[in-house]
Amino acid sequence: MSKAATSMCQWVRAMELYYNVAKTVAPKRARLAEAQESLDITLKALAELKKKAREAEINIKEMEKKYGESVAKKEELSRKVEECNVKLSRAGKLISGLGGERHRWGLAVEAFDKRIDNIIGDILLSAGAIA
Repeated sequence: MSKAATSMCQWVRAMELYYNVAKTVAPKRARLAEAQESLDITLKALAELKKKAREAEINIKEMEKKYGESVAKKEELSRKVEECNVKLSRAGKLISGLGGERHRWGLAVEAFDKRIDNIIGDILLSAGAIA
């Protein structure tokens, strides 16, 4: 056999082998392209879900912060209500304690009014006694 025929035979056999390999690889490449597209879509959806999850975490942290502030404010208001109740109780005791004083003060006012009415006569009597 000649070298040219041998080379030509090898080339034909290589082309046949390439054809057979290409015939089996082409569907695999098509499936790879489809799988890559599916992967890209899935990764895009995953990125969106991660973004939403981050936003949700931020919202949760903000809500927890607001909740903590609200609880602190509620506790402060409860403390103020308790203080007001104590003050109201003390004020009630003071008012009830001063209720008897009101009557005494009314009698004192009446006595002072009588003394004012009689002051001119008292001054004349005092002046006469001194003279």
